Amino acid sequence: MGRLENPRAREGRRSVNYLIWSIEHGAWWGPNRTGYTQDIAAAGRYSFEVAQDIVADANVAGFNECFIPEACVRLWVRP
Repeated sequence: MGRLENPRAREGRRSVNYLIWSIEHGAWWGPNRTGYTQDIAAAGRYSFEVAQDIVADANVAGFNECFIPEACVRLWVRP
Protein backbone atom coordinates (compact mmCIF):
# COMPACT_ATOMS: atom_id res chain seq x y z
CA MET A 1 0.00 0.00 0.00
CA GLY A 2 1.28 3.50 -0.86
CA ARG A 3 2.27 6.03 1.74
CA LEU A 4 -0.20 8.83 2.45
CA GLU A 5 1.24 12.28 1.96
CA ASN A 6 0.19 15.60 3.38
CA PRO A 7 -0.94 17.81 0.45
CA ARG A 8 0.72 20.84 2.10
CA ALA A 9 4.07 19.04 2.12
CA ARG A 10 3.72 18.33 -1.59
CA GLU A 11 2.87 21.98 -2.33
CA GLY A 12 5.85 23.13 -0.26
CA ARG A 13 8.24 20.98 -2.29
CA ARG A 14 6.91 22.42 -5.54
CA SER A 15 7.83 25.95 -4.52
CA VAL A 16 11.42 25.05 -3.60
CA ASN A 17 14.39 24.85 -5.94
CA TYR A 18 16.71 21.87 -5.51
CA LEU A 19 20.39 21.58 -6.36
CA ILE A 20 21.96 18.23 -7.19
CA TRP A 21 25.35 17.30 -5.78
CA SER A 22 27.38 14.76 -7.72
CA ILE A 23 29.29 12.67 -5.21
CA GLU A 24 31.08 11.01 -8.12
CA HIS A 25 32.29 14.32 -9.66
CA GLY A 26 32.53 16.40 -6.48
CA ALA A 27 30.50 19.17 -8.08
CA TRP A 28 26.98 20.52 -8.60
CA TRP A 29 24.93 19.56 -11.64
CA GLY A 30 24.72 22.39 -14.17
CA PRO A 31 21.51 23.84 -15.58
CA ASN A 32 19.38 21.69 -17.91
CA ARG A 33 21.13 18.48 -16.82
CA THR A 34 24.37 19.53 -18.52
CA GLY A 35 27.83 19.37 -17.04
CA TYR A 36 29.08 20.02 -13.52
CA THR A 37 30.31 23.09 -11.70
CA GLN A 38 32.10 23.92 -8.46
CA ASP A 39 30.37 27.32 -8.47
CA ILE A 40 27.09 27.14 -6.58
CA ALA A 41 25.83 30.27 -8.36
CA ALA A 42 26.23 28.47 -11.71
CA ALA A 43 24.54 25.26 -10.50
CA GLY A 44 21.24 24.19 -12.01
CA ARG A 45 18.02 24.65 -10.08
CA TYR A 46 15.49 21.85 -10.39
CA SER A 47 11.95 21.15 -9.23
CA PHE A 48 11.47 18.37 -6.68
CA GLU A 49 10.07 16.02 -9.33
CA VAL A 50 12.92 16.61 -11.80
CA ALA A 51 15.58 16.35 -9.08
CA GLN A 52 14.03 13.12 -7.85
CA ASP A 53 14.08 11.67 -11.40
CA ILE A 54 17.71 12.71 -12.02
CA VAL A 55 18.90 11.20 -8.74
CA ALA A 56 16.94 7.99 -9.29
CA ASP A 57 18.46 7.56 -12.77
CA ALA A 58 21.98 8.41 -11.58
CA ASN A 59 21.88 6.07 -8.60
CA VAL A 60 20.99 2.86 -10.43
CA ALA A 61 24.43 1.25 -10.00
CA GLY A 62 25.39 2.97 -6.73
CA PHE A 63 24.89 6.05 -4.61
CA ASN A 64 26.40 8.80 -6.78
CA GLU A 65 24.04 11.77 -6.55
CA CYS A 66 21.83 13.51 -3.99
CA PHE A 67 19.50 16.50 -4.08
CA ILE A 68 19.26 19.23 -1.49
CA PRO A 69 16.81 22.14 -1.11
CA GLU A 70 18.47 25.37 -2.21
CA ALA A 71 17.69 27.08 1.12
CA CYS A 72 19.62 24.37 2.97
CA VAL A 73 22.57 24.71 0.61
CA ARG A 74 22.73 28.44 1.31
CA LEU A 75 23.03 27.69 5.02
CA TRP A 76 25.59 24.95 4.44
CA VAL A 77 27.85 26.87 2.02
CA ARG A 78 28.51 30.19 3.68
CA PRO A 79 30.06 33.06 1.70
